[in-house]
Amino acid sequence: MNFRDERGFTLIEMMLVVAIGLLLLGLSLGGVQGMIKTSGADGGLTQLATALRNARELSVAARRNVQVTFGPVVATPTNTIMATRIDLGGGTVLLRTTTLEGRNRFQVPPSTVTLDTPDGFGKGDSSGINYSGDKTKIPPGAMFTTDGSLINQDGDVVNGSIFIGIPGDPLSIRAVTIFGPTGAMRLWKWDSKKWIEQ
Repeated sequence: MNFRDERGFTLIEMMLVVAIGLLLLGLSLGGVQGMIKTSGADGGLTQLATALRNARELSVAARRNVQVTFGPVVATPTNTIMATRIDLGGGTVLLRTTTLEGRNRFQVPPSTVTLDTPDGFGKGDSSGINYSGDKTKIPPGAMFTTDGSLINQDGDVVNGSIFIGIPGDPLSIRAVTIFGPTGAMRLWKWDSKKWIEQ
């Protein structure tokens, strides 16, 4: 039999294919980790926005004010959102508690995030929550009224900014801004240079 016409792969060709495969695998793993971080931060923003929208909708549907309280407050983790209905007699009923997924926490944007959101409602205090320049701790916090607007304890309409992120990761910073008179919300993402609306 004549074996000269039959050809296979040489050891060098096989090693080259394996090396290229390993290189592509390494590059994709680096990208996957970045996507997981981004996905976790975006998931936390979605949870925050959903909890706020639910509180607003509950206030309109039930015709009662719904107070929204964020961590950190006494005995509440820094990743918890509580919606509480305020009844006519002054009593309260806890309607819903939401815990942000992953390692997302309420926090003031780090010093590397030099800009407030384009809405300009403030960067908040150490809690990452700000209502029209009022940097006092919450509770009792702001509440949605029966017409969907956002008010403070005194009944004044306020705008709000709520910042979340994963501690130690400036690219995970996200924000929700609330336009007080209507309760309309905008979602923001920090891209290392500027805020981008989601």
